[in-house]
Amino acid sequence: MSTMGLDVFDRSAQTTRIWLNEITDKIGPDRKLAWHVLSTAQQPLALRSQDEFVQRIQDSPGDVRPVDPAVAARAVFAVLQHHVDPGEIAQVRHALPEGIRALWPPQKVADDSF
Repeated sequence: MSTMGLDVFDRSAQTTRIWLNEITDKIGPDRKLAWHVLSTAQQPLALRSQDEFVQRIQDSPGDVRPVDPAVAARAVFAVLQHHVDPGEIAQVRHALPEGIRALWPPQKVADDSF
């Protein structure tokens, strides 16, 4: 049994720490800010343009230092792409408007040149 008593909570906490650490690697060593940018777009929104999307990040309330919202979005997308199944990521990317999709890091293609 785990220290907290429930493995699911331990795994969730560990996953959160990993994701926040990866975001702080990209936006700076501020875990509160990393949590803020990770949780900004919690509700599905009808945002159609990149400008609307990054403005949502910029305008979200929070007691955090300023961050370039495009950099923050790219950091979160990179972490999602690293940890979420590639098929699911492809579906999410396809569903996004082109301007927002442009914020995603390029998908890595397997190197079959061996």
